[in-house]
Amino acid sequence: AEYMGIPSKMSIITLQVGQCGNQIGSELFSTLLRDASSTPIVACCSPTLNEEFLEAVLSRFFHREEGSRDQKPIARSVLIDTEQKAIHHAMSRSRDAGWRYDTDCTLTQQRRGSGNNWALGYRTSCRDDVMELVRKQTERSDICSGFLVLMSLAGGTGSGLGTRITEWLRSDYPNKFLVNQVTWPFDSGEVIVQNYNALLTLSHIYSQSDAILAMDNSQLYDVCRKRLHLKHASLSEINRVICHHLAAVLQPCVGPGNSSSSLNPALGSLIHTLTPHYAYKLLSLRCIPQLSEHARQYSTETWPCLVKYLRQMVLVNSAIDEGMDWGSNACYMRSLSNLLVARGRDVIERFDGSLFNESRLYPSWMAPDDRLTVCKSSRSLQGYERCVAVVSNSQAPVSSLDKVINRAWDMFCSKAFVHQYLAYGLAEEDFVTSFAINEQILANYKAL
Repeated sequence: AEYMGIPSKMSIITLQVGQCGNQIGSELFSTLLRDASSTPIVACCSPTLNEEFLEAVLSRFFHREEGSRDQKPIARSVLIDTEQKAIHHAMSRSRDAGWRYDTDCTLTQQRRGSGNNWALGYRTSCRDDVMELVRKQTERSDICSGFLVLMSLAGGTGSGLGTRITEWLRSDYPNKFLVNQVTWPFDSGEVIVQNYNALLTLSHIYSQSDAILAMDNSQLYDVCRKRLHLKHASLSEINRVICHHLAAVLQPCVGPGNSSSSLNPALGSLIHTLTPHYAYKLLSLRCIPQLSEHARQYSTETWPCLVKYLRQMVLVNSAIDEGMDWGSNACYMRSLSNLLVARGRDVIERFDGSLFNESRLYPSWMAPDDRLTVCKSSRSLQGYERCVAVVSNSQAPVSSLDKVINRAWDMFCSKAFVHQYLAYGLAEEDFVTSFAINEQILANYKAL
């Protein structure tokens, strides 16, 4: 089966690691299936195209168990945590949402979490068990295009064990795409050692992953509060925003050229178009419009308007399309490359993303043909008549990374909590190495 020329059998296997990873994972599969199963805006999509779209989503992210009475789609996912609670909640939630997980693709270490200690999570001895579950999922796929690892940067299991699993995947599947979706913790602080955990995670996965898609909890909270009008947004509501953004990019669409294009924007183009150089792997994701469910039916944005505002969001590193600095003296973010994904009414005929192709937005050594990729789908996304997402390899993460390095360094200089990491096999030299790697990443992006 193909969706507008795109092989739909190219599946993605998701690994949900830790509490954050499992919460986002269960919400992501619900979002993908709910969007694919919904009745699209009629003027945007023919019934035939909608059927092809649904089949492509089911093939890419789900499978079905032949001969089983329960024909609910089964997520192509592996659930991993050091305690049972998050996995149990994810599996219960999936059944209520019209799909389910494989019962033989979960792994729980019999202990009470990792105590927010990256070293304890990283030293977890479960390689054979994890990779056996991954093997089961790959064998259920006609063609496995790669892996999406969902994990936190702040906690112990998500960051520590998630890092270890990333290394195992790269070792056992060197030719598969490997993308890490990581969540920056709140600036105000979630756990006292979150900067250590983020520092150690990034320094280890940077050489292993093909791309690191970073989502910032503080920015996502602003989306909930200012655009969705949720005065006190919960983590569940923030996760819904994350998954809407991910779905805007991961759902099937058509790449450059015409409908016979074989570009698969689900994972392959994230790598090929966005990370052309091994030193630049940090990606950010933005999506507009961002409206409450009630307000979506009244949305009147045009394609030129959406592109104009989205471009400014990238330039000034804003998560929302209001309150931005439009002045000529604004401090603009430079990009290495951008991927635009547009969905909705008259997108094939009228969408123009050329505003993102201005040479001043990119370093001079970046080839013009490699700066921008545009993908389109005439099928609307989650009730939006028109919707545009951009994945950017830009200077956007510089501010967050700079804060992490400085705060972690202040703690390290006073030896705060270092003994907790040394107790599980880390040495002070490991911290120093991690600082050096992250400082180099930061310097590379500042030099764009």
